[in-house]
Amino acid sequence: MTPRAETAPTPEQRLAISIEALFLRKSLSLSDPETAAAFGVAIDAVLLVLDGALANGHIEADSHRFLGQQMQALLSVPDSL
Repeated sequence: MTPRAETAPTPEQRLAISIEALFLRKSLSLSDPETAAAFGVAIDAVLLVLDGALANGHIEADSHRFLGQQMQALLSVPDSL
């Protein structure tokens, strides 16, 4: 029998593993629905801050778009676990 080759984790999976590790260090897990919901609220707050920074001219539209996309990627982390 030939051993099955392991596939490398996708960037999304690596992100989910890294973020979950941060939570596990605090004895929390994003697989817990309440923790995942709180994580989503925190990301929503960051998005709100980014919107304010754009509106007040502290960041350019390109930076706002890029950072917003990064935050949106974080929102999918609980579903990736």
